[in-house]
Formats: sequence, structure tokens, C-alpha cells
Amino acid sequence: MSTSVATPAVAELGEIAEPAESATALPLWQQISGLTRENERTMNLGARRAAIRKLVRAVERYARAELRIAAAPPSPLLRDGKHTAAITAAARDAETEVEPRVKPLIEEALAADAEVPLGERTFLWDPLPEICVRLGIARCKLTELSRELTGLSAHELIDRIRAEKIRDKMAADLRRMAEVWLRTRRRRDPDDPSGEARLDLDDPDEVAEHFWKYVRWRRRAPYFHRTSWAIEHGFANYPRFFRACLLVYGKTPHELEIEVLEMFVLKLIDTHVAEAKPVTPRWPIVAPKEEDAGADPPTGPPDPK
Repeated sequence: MSTSVATPAVAELGEIAEPAESATALPLWQQISGLTRENERTMNLGARRAAIRKLVRAVERYARAELRIAAAPPSPLLRDGKHTAAITAAARDAETEVEPRVKPLIEEALAADAEVPLGERTFLWDPLPEICVRLGIARCKLTELSRELTGLSAHELIDRIRAEKIRDKMAADLRRMAEVWLRTRRRRDPDDPSGEARLDLDDPDEVAEHFWKYVRWRRRAPYFHRTSWAIEHGFANYPRFFRACLLVYGKTPHELEIEVLEMFVLKLIDTHVAEAKPVTPRWPIVAPKEEDAGADPPTGPPDPK
């Protein structure tokens, strides 16, 4: 009697615990990629890679929209002009090349981001946990699939997107430092006090050397720390910042900064040195006499005799 009563209950629980796999019962990440238990048994290598690629692209698109909003300057309710423009741009990006099942999630996230209060998201915030919840995939599973396709873990996919703006940010930082540096390197001609101030350096190589020394001086301890440098670029710590630079640019942060600095110095020379006033000679130039017309020009001050 007891066995006959318990058997239907066990059978019923078994039916609930192991439902038939259907499109509506699958997690969203499986609906996007098609990586179900049944499909994986019959997939060839090319089809499996294509399926994982669809999932990785969906994660990257979701993360790019969230990071674009997070990069906007905060306001009490994040509704200033720049933030609104960031939401609009992210929404426009979401209109193109997005998996149809992911698009509603991005739109919902953008709407929710407009209500994020000031100070809620710290420099440690990462969109990855939310993405995993919304797609119904464990972080370790996403890392497993991502590494199979790209060699990157899940958080490295996000960091690679963060690193796309590093070069522009470094150029902007160097521009601000150059503005300060140029103010200290300008002087006025004492013979023409009303004239335009010009650089106190006449040699382009000297300009580059002195500006690089100034940058290194600004980077000295204890007024500079590489962790703070990483946070300024949107990374929680320097190792992730370092690795992301290698992934995107193939250079360490310092190598990338030197490359940006070299390009910036060339622009600086073109702007401030090439357009500078001619240097006033330290001695008067005397017109050569007729008999000295073919002689070399003087290289020193005139003879006092």
C-alpha cells in the first residue's frame, strides 16, 4: 500500500525535475547560441565555433552599451546632457548588429541606468554579473566557452572593451599637461613687451626632451601610483589595466604612453615651434661688403675693433 502511494509521487517529482527541453524553457544564452545538450552531440567544429561566437558577440554588445553609460559624468540622477547623449548613442548602437533576443535586455538596462543614483557605482563596478544573470549563464561557463573561442576569460572580454578608449584618454591627459608645461616655458621678448609670448626653446628636439622630462616628473612617487592610473582609465587594478593594453594595443601602458607622447610632441612642435617668432640674434648681422660677397656668413659677434 505504502509503495503504491509513494510511486506516483516519486514519478510526479521526476517529471517536474526533468522537464522536456523546449525553446521556451532554455536559458537565454542557449537560445542565442543554440548550444543545447541535443545540439552539441551533433554539431561539427565549425558550427560549434559559430554558436559560441554568437554568444560572445551578444555579451560584448551588452557590455559596450553599459560601459558607455558608465563613462558619462555623473549627476544626482545621471540625467545631465552628456549622460543623456551617452544613453542615446548606446541605444543607437543597440539598433545595429544585435541579437534580437538581446536587444530588449539592452533597452531595459539603458532605461534603468537613467535612474542610477549618484555614488552607487564605484570604480569596482563591472557589468559582467548583471549580464550573466540576464542571459542565465554562470560566469564560469561563459569563461569556459569564451576561452575555447578566444582564449579570454569573461572579465577579459569586458576589459578589452574598456581598453578601446585608453589611447584617446592618454592623449587628452598629455594635452592637459602640455598646457601647464607651455605656460612655464614661454617668455616675452624684452625688446617687444607687447609682442606675443613664445617658447623659450628653439630646437624641436629640445622641446621633445624637456616635455618628456616634465611628464616623467609628473609621474614620480609619492604623487603618482600606477593603481590610481589604472582607476583613471576605468580599471579596478593595475594588472587588469596592464593586460588589457597588451590585448588591444600589443603594448604595456608605459610603452603605449610613450608612443602617444611621441605623436603628441610632433603636433606640439608643429603648433608651437614652427609658428613661433624668429629668434632675435644675440649680435647684429652686418651686411657683407662687396669683396666679401662670396665669403661664408659670420658665425660669431663682430670684432670689437
